[in-house]
Amino acid sequence: MTESSSPIPPIDLYEPPYDASSVDLATTPYLDDYDEEEPEPILIKGSWEAILQEAQQLASQQNDEAIPLFAKIVQRIGKMAVTQRIANGERLQKIFTVAAINAQSYLTLREHFDEALATLEKLREIGDAHDRAFADFQRILILFMAGRSDQAFAELKAHVNADEADIADWGQLVMSYLRYDRVDEAEQALEDAQRWTDEQARLELIDSEELREWRGYLATLRADVAMRREDWDQVMQHFAAALAADPMYGKNFHLFYTALMQGGQTERALTYIDRDDAHPIRANFWRGVAMQRLGNTDAAEAAWQRVLEVDLQKSEEPSFSEYVLTHYYLGDEERIGLGNVLRVLQEDRRYEWQTLFLAGLGWAIQGRMDNAKTNLQFAVNQRRAAAQDKVLPYQTWTYVRDLLPAHGQDALRQYFDTEWR
Repeated sequence: MTESSSPIPPIDLYEPPYDASSVDLATTPYLDDYDEEEPEPILIKGSWEAILQEAQQLASQQNDEAIPLFAKIVQRIGKMAVTQRIANGERLQKIFTVAAINAQSYLTLREHFDEALATLEKLREIGDAHDRAFADFQRILILFMAGRSDQAFAELKAHVNADEADIADWGQLVMSYLRYDRVDEAEQALEDAQRWTDEQARLELIDSEELREWRGYLATLRADVAMRREDWDQVMQHFAAALAADPMYGKNFHLFYTALMQGGQTERALTYIDRDDAHPIRANFWRGVAMQRLGNTDAAEAAWQRVLEVDLQKSEEPSFSEYVLTHYYLGDEERIGLGNVLRVLQEDRRYEWQTLFLAGLGWAIQGRMDNAKTNLQFAVNQRRAAAQDKVLPYQTWTYVRDLLPAHGQDALRQYFDTEWR
């Protein structure tokens, strides 16, 4: 936790410094690789850096004049000799990479999918291994976003059959099948993944530790399939198998209980919440939600108060969202939760969709629906630009459903996936 637990004054005059159509493209975690310990450049008019900055500024305003500027950088630098691109500390290569990633994000947001895919192909062509991996992963997401699921699945299948395939490729295939309600195919892919894993072990291509991790991961995928079939006894058996295979899950019980809470299995979730002694903020937040959904408001409030008793200056638990949501579930009358979120947005300027969602929800709790919609639209734009989805995920909707009256839910429904799947 980086935020102080001390109350801050209510923020009455704050208006987001962006509009509902804005999307931030210059501060993705991927691009931070190029920012560390580098001084702010002095921009010369007409330089590649100046063109990139102008393109980013236009894109942040959803001004399509950004598109030809991004294209100019990608196409021209992309045609240069390798020696020219990597000279002076890889200056031009870095500019190209940032421009290509920004461009495909903006093009995806604007639903220019073919251009986004072409940009990724150029990145894959002249980028390094990290760039190629990013391009391959992002290409699949964009194909799904564009409604080309048959092509996306064909490429996912090609990935799992490639020599360099990894267990994560199989996981992406299984979860993509589930996302598109192709449960039988997800189950078949799991069987294929199990056989592939056994073969990798037989050929000694993975060591015993990797085999243990892969078996645990496969068990969680089986739990995901069982959840879709609403076979909750099977879900619990697969979670137990994951715990037996890989002790990592014993340090991350939230992977189980948040999924169970999302599926409406509150009492089952409590069996794992009660075991999560290592994370008092997260566990007590979710214990409070569970108690509230079971109708025990006194127990819920007692659990949330235990969250607020944690000394955040001494805690190493990364549970900012749960800390903020605890204040929201307690009413946030002093705007401590919302204030912490707004402070992150003002100081960090990263505008991650999760933080923007928390800001939107906080404003909605305060009755400031215009501000809520602004932040939620910005969060949606971030997910669209990353080709993650066109709305916010279902779990975020469960908080809206818990915390807002029916008319408030109706006012914000358009920003969310409101169906569990």
